[in-house]
Amino acid sequence: MRYLMFLLALFVSAARAEDAKPFDPSDYPPGVQKALRFANDECTSQDGGEVTFAPDTVRRIDLTGDGRDDYIVDFSETMR
Repeated sequence: MRYLMFLLALFVSAARAEDAKPFDPSDYPPGVQKALRFANDECTSQDGGEVTFAPDTVRRIDLTGDGRDDYIVDFSETMR
């Protein structure tokens, strides 16, 4: 039974990975786009070249309880 649950979890995670679309900064509001541009500009200015953002660089979550999305930008998986 554990083996079956493991296979099911593996299958579901593989399906999600296939459905993941490439990161697109234009999917986010202007304030988030500004933060992403700043990161890219900063890396370029230090001869690091253009950055590649991980699919989960930006997370949407209602932090304030007002029913509107708030955004968390996490550069920990960003690569150049």
